[in-house]
This record gives sequence, C-alpha cells and structure tokens, in this order.
Amino acid sequence: MISLLVDYWRFIIGCISYLTHWFGVKCPSEARIEGKVVIITGSNRTLGKETALELARRGAGKIVLACRDLEAAKLVAQEIQSETGNLNIVPMYCDLSSFRLIKQFVDDFISTNDRLDILINNAGISNGSTQRKATIDGYEEHIQINHLGPLYLINLLKPLLIKSSISCPSRIIFVTSSAHRCMLRFNIDNLNSTSFYHPSICYCKSKLAAELISTHLAPKLIEKNVTINTLCPGGVYTDLFTRYPTVDRYSSILCPILQSLLRTPKMGSQTIVYCAVEPSLDSVTGKHFMDCRQTLASSLARDKNLAEKTYQLSINLIKKSVNQF
Repeated sequence: MISLLVDYWRFIIGCISYLTHWFGVKCPSEARIEGKVVIITGSNRTLGKETALELARRGAGKIVLACRDLEAAKLVAQEIQSETGNLNIVPMYCDLSSFRLIKQFVDDFISTNDRLDILINNAGISNGSTQRKATIDGYEEHIQINHLGPLYLINLLKPLLIKSSISCPSRIIFVTSSAHRCMLRFNIDNLNSTSFYHPSICYCKSKLAAELISTHLAPKLIEKNVTINTLCPGGVYTDLFTRYPTVDRYSSILCPILQSLLRTPKMGSQTIVYCAVEPSLDSVTGKHFMDCRQTLASSLARDKNLAEKTYQLSINLIKKSVNQF
C-alpha cells in the first residue's frame, strides 16, 4: 500500500514536469564521443533527429539513422551533414513492426560495420486507435514496436556491443516514458492485449515492459561491459499526439495549446544526449533518468521477479516468429 502511494506521488510530480516545458533542462555534459558508432532508431524526426544532430556535433564517428521512412531519413542525414560538417551520417531502413526486417537491418549493419558503441532505442508509437491493430508478426502494435522489436534488436546487436566494449563500456539507451507509472498492476498474461485492449493502456504497458527489460538485462550485460539505462524525455510535442482522434479532429485548436505547454524536441533530446555522452555514466546501469538526472522508475518497473517473467515471456513470443534469436 505504501509503495502504491509513493508511486502515485511520483506520478503526480512526474506529470507536472511532464506537461510543462518550464522544467526543460540543457544537457550539462560537454563530453564528446569522437569516433564512436551510434545507432538511433526513429531518427528521421523530432527526438531522434535532434539527438542525432547533437551527437554529430560532438564528433560521433558514425551515426546510423535507423528508420522506417528511408526517404525522410536521407533528407535528415543531408541536413545534419550540412549543419554540423559531420559527413558520417548514414540512413538505413529499419522497421520495428517486422522481426524479419529487424534481422535484415542488423545483417546489413554488421556487413559494413565492425563495432557499435551506443544503441539508442528511440522509435515508438502511440497510435490512438480504438481498434486493436496487429503487426505482420501478429502482435499488438504498441507491444511489438515499443517493446518486442527493440528487445530483438538488442539481442541481435549484443555480440557487437560486447566486442566494442573492450576499452570503454558500450551503452544501450531505452527511451521510455513516465507513462509507465500509470500501470499500477501488470497482467503479464495479457501482454499482447488479446483479452482486453485500450490504446492508452497498451502504450503505458509497452513502456513498462521496456523498463522491466532494462531491469532484467542490466546485471547480465554489465558483466560483459555493456550498460543499459532508460529515460523519460518529458512531455514533448510530436506528431504522436495527432494520432489520437480527439486531437486530430480539433487539431486547429488543440495543437497550438499543446505546443505552448509541451517541450520542444530539442528540449526532450537533452536527457538522451546526456545518457549517451556523460563519462560518469560509464559504469551506471539499470537506472532511470529524467531531466539529465537519475531518478527511480516505478516500483513495478524495479520488480526483479516481474522483470524476469516479462523477459522470458517476451523471448518466447519472439521465438514464435523468428528462427534466430
């Protein structure tokens, strides 16, 4: 009971920070990442794009824009190259809604790269659909794109992350959300939302699942000199909001209001950049960040038993659709 009250209080405080840009912060670290190879999923717009832009300024050896919209990614790559002078910006096709296409992306990446220092799982959806939508693999969209897809990507790239961690720990960064705190209970048997579906609950559930994966993997990966941390970028105005019917219907009224209340993508990217570059985080793993500071994820997200069950169930779901894991 006490833990629930604490989570409620943290959720209220988080909402205040989440819903106003006045709490926005600037990444306090001036560190550079000369020569490091970075993958950022969903980097053709908003948070991912701003993160790629800043990491390019900080000397990244290569930044792979792993995106479903390859043409948009090509334009963003040109924009970043022009603005920063860093020519090592590579757009690649990656669709987290298909395990086959995730494997294809990893095969293509490994064929031309012998190292990976930082993996930023940024891509995600919140589709707002009142009807449950399934991916080509048969899983509810939120849970595959926000959780199962990134987990599969981590496992396929894990050997390369470990190989690259000899001199300095490799990093996995998971962009989640304070929305994971909305889940006060977690029915793991309905992970795929087959018995009950609501878009907002599915979104929150997928973000909690990502937090639980970090909790489970952190102690195992650190043994291989790889860290994994999660973060909430705060309330950021992105096109995700227009996916909700009410917002879309009254966009001329609601969008300007949301833009005035929420953070810009540049503000939201600051904690992602911090987690990617800050030297003092070299050995920090299994933690949650917001506003460039370490904070506690919800008590559910830190439940090790639940984390192990979620991981094992997620692995089994993926194995039903793929031959290699």
